[in-house]
Amino acid sequence: MNRLRVSNPLLLMTAVVLMAALALAAWFSAGGSGGGSASAAEDNETLLSAAFGISRHAGSMVASASTPTVDSMTPDTLSRLSDSFEQNLSTLREMLPTLEGRGYDERAARIRQHIDALAANIELINDARPELLGAQKDSQAAHRRLNYEISKPLDAALVTALDDQLSLRVRGDGDSRDPAGWTSNTVTAGEVLLYHYLFNMVEAERTLINKMKGASVSKNPHIVAMIQEDYDSAFQRMTASLDYLARHSAMTLDPDVISLSNEMFELGSGEENIWDKMYLRQERETREQGLIAANQAVLGALLSELDGLVAEVSQ
Repeated sequence: MNRLRVSNPLLLMTAVVLMAALALAAWFSAGGSGGGSASAAEDNETLLSAAFGISRHAGSMVASASTPTVDSMTPDTLSRLSDSFEQNLSTLREMLPTLEGRGYDERAARIRQHIDALAANIELINDARPELLGAQKDSQAAHRRLNYEISKPLDAALVTALDDQLSLRVRGDGDSRDPAGWTSNTVTAGEVLLYHYLFNMVEAERTLINKMKGASVSKNPHIVAMIQEDYDSAFQRMTASLDYLARHSAMTLDPDVISLSNEMFELGSGEENIWDKMYLRQERETREQGLIAANQAVLGALLSELDGLVAEVSQ
C-alpha cells in the first residue's frame, strides 16, 4: 500500500518557521504603535496553524478509509473506522471557518469543496462496507461448504461406484481375491454405457467443483465470466450423466451421489447461486476501489491548495 501524503514536508517546515516569525513580529509590534501589523501577524499565524491542522486531519480521515474491505474485518473494525472518520471530519468542520474572512476566501472555498468531496466519498465507502463484508463472508462460506460438505463426499461416492462397476465387469460373480474364478468374459452395451456415464460424471463433477472454487476467490469479473462458461458445459455433461444413472442404476447407486449432486447444482445454478453473488460482490469491490483511488486524488488537490495558501501567507 502506498504511504499516504499527509502533508508536504516543505509546507510543515515553512509553517513552523513562519508561525515563529509571525509570533515575534506580533510581539515587537505590540510594543510600539503598529497594532495593525500585530493583528495581521496573528491572522497569518492562525491561517498557518489551520493549514497544518487541516492537512493532518484530512490525511487521517482518508487513511481511515484507505484499506479495502476484507472478510477478516468484524463489525467492531467497521465501527472503529467509522468513528475515526467522524472525529476527523468534525475537527475539520471546526477548522474550516478559520480560513474565511482573512483575504483568502477563494482558496478557502476550494479547500472546503475538497473536504466535502472526501467526506462524501468516505461516507459512501463506510455505508457500503457492511453489505460488502457480508458478501465476502458468504463467498467464503460457500467455498467451505462446496469443498468440505459436498466435494469430498461426492467425489468419494462416485469413485467408489466407478471402481465397483469396473470390478464387477472384470470379475463377474467370482471372488475378487481369486482371479482364476472370475466369470465375466463379455461386456454388454448397457454395462459399457453405465461405466461411460459414471466416468463422465466423475470428470464433470471435478470440473464443476474446480470451476466454482476458482471463481469464488477471483477478483476479476472477466475471468469469472470465462470460468462460468466452462462450468455451464460441465454442468450439462453432469446432469445428463446423473439422469442416465438415476434411471438405469438407481438401486445400486450410492444415494449420496444424487443428493450431493443436487446440492451442488443448487449452489451453482439455483435462485441464489454463487455466480450471481460473486458478480454482486465484485461490483461492490470495484466501486469501493474506485472511491479509494478518488480520495487519493482529491487529497492531493487539497494539499496543493494548502501549500498554495502557505506560499501566499509567506509573501
